[in-house]
Amino acid sequence: MLAKPFIKIFEILLKFITGITQAIVQMAKGMTDMLNSIYKKALSAILRSAFGVMLVFFFVDGLNIFFAIFLDLADSIDC
Repeated sequence: MLAKPFIKIFEILLKFITGITQAIVQMAKGMTDMLNSIYKKALSAILRSAFGVMLVFFFVDGLNIFFAIFLDLADSIDC
C-alpha cells in the first residue's frame, strides 16, 4: 500500500527530468545548427576573398608539385 505513493512520485519526477533533458537537447541542437551556419558563412566569405583565392591557388600548386614528384618516382620504379 505504501509503495504506490512512492511510485507516483517517481513517475512525476521521471516526467520532469525527461522534460528538462529534452529541452536541453533541443537547445544544444539549435546552438550547433546556428554555429554550423555561422561557420559555413565565414568559410564561404574567406574563400571568396583574395586571401582565399590565394590559399586555394597555393594548395592546388602544392598538389601539382606532389603529383609531379610522385609520378617521377613511379616512372623510375620497374614493376
